[in-house]
Amino acid sequence: MRTIDRVSQFIDSQGISKNEFDKRIDAANGYIGKQIKKGASIGSDVIERIVSAFPQLSLEWLVTGKGEMMKGNQYQRAKEEIVPLSVSETAERYKTTQEGVIYDLFKRTNEIKSQVLHENPTPGELKTLMLELLQMTGEMEKKIMELYEKNLKAIDYLKKDS
Repeated sequence: MRTIDRVSQFIDSQGISKNEFDKRIDAANGYIGKQIKKGASIGSDVIERIVSAFPQLSLEWLVTGKGEMMKGNQYQRAKEEIVPLSVSETAERYKTTQEGVIYDLFKRTNEIKSQVLHENPTPGELKTLMLELLQMTGEMEKKIMELYEKNLKAIDYLKKDS
């Protein structure tokens, strides 16, 4: 398969007309259709305009046919190849994440609230439960801030990558 054939395949995958493609790459009306019909080659200047107009298109695939057509498809394929974990494996891994820790703290907070409302604790028990709540609130706040900072770093990384 030649470059022009891959261009045709890409146009089909995008669901756009050849004329629309010509407009996006700033080519004369009917240019790409004629090239495809003749099986002609296209120059590096046209390839540059194609990858500029369609940044999601893999240059390596377009020129050589190697790899995936679209950038990012390797991530989708890797995602599809992930072996699903059992419920217990998933739960075990979740416990170690910041989200899991926050959830566990939140769950324990609700248990304490329930104890206070339904079990009529003694003043000493109430004091112990309140101290535990205060400690957990501090832990939750710390974990939420760590998660927030982690997400900010991820957003910065994604902005740099795009």
